[in-house]
Amino acid sequence: MAGRYVQVPLDDPEPVTRVELRVLTPNTEEKPPSYHHTTVVLPSYEEVQNLKATEEVDSRRHAASGSSTAPELNGVALGDDISFVGSFLISLLFNWVGYLVCFCLATSIASRSGALSGFGLAFVKIAVVLKYLHDHGEYGEYFAPYANRYGEHMPVYREWAVWLTVAIGSLFFLRGVYIYHRAKRMYLRSLA
Repeated sequence: MAGRYVQVPLDDPEPVTRVELRVLTPNTEEKPPSYHHTTVVLPSYEEVQNLKATEEVDSRRHAASGSSTAPELNGVALGDDISFVGSFLISLLFNWVGYLVCFCLATSIASRSGALSGFGLAFVKIAVVLKYLHDHGEYGEYFAPYANRYGEHMPVYREWAVWLTVAIGSLFFLRGVYIYHRAKRMYLRSLA
């Protein structure tokens, strides 16, 4: 038996203690409401692609007009000169620990390339310190705690190793500067 149940209260003013249920059969003459006004018409693929293209052009124009959003290059934030110099100084002062912290926590090209440049100059700094210690006769005193009681197993000073460290550090430094300069130039060209 198909139908709806309707609760019918009694006419008695006292509290209701009993409820009668009556079965109503559906009226076959009524039609269900039309769903045409509630349907959603989705745009075609071409319309969506055209909409995306116009939004991209608008966002480039907005970025070129001095918007507050950070400039991006291939989906990665470019950064600015201050983030480059900040990461550079942290990596230079704290050596490999500063490099790891800056490179791992950086979200922009400028910060990562600044960290690489600072790490390169940290290499050069270490080589200069070793050369200074050797040239002024303090190399043996500096590394004496690392030798055994007979003076053996002290690190041997090698001139070629110092110059190799300077060369590798300089290459790291120049690579970081080049990466940031190239990314900044590509971004400026994309605005034109």
